[in-house]
Amino acid sequence: MLARYGISPKGSASLPDTFSCIFQGIIPYGAQMLVAISTCAALGYAISAFDIIPLLFYPFLLCLPSLLFILFDKK
Repeated sequence: MLARYGISPKGSASLPDTFSCIFQGIIPYGAQMLVAISTCAALGYAISAFDIIPLLFYPFLLCLPSLLFILFDKK
């Protein structure tokens, strides 16, 4: 199957792993979001996941090159 579509084993493992990190970082009750909310609560701030989502830069910046790789990969 991988040879049929020209996908390397590294690529077939790397892309799903990358996108799982992206979506895990964005969903409101993912591990990263819960850690951020609990850290804010420990510091005395009341914040929700929906307050944090517009401030997420890493998952969105990770998504951009991943999508570009998929779109423009010449292999």
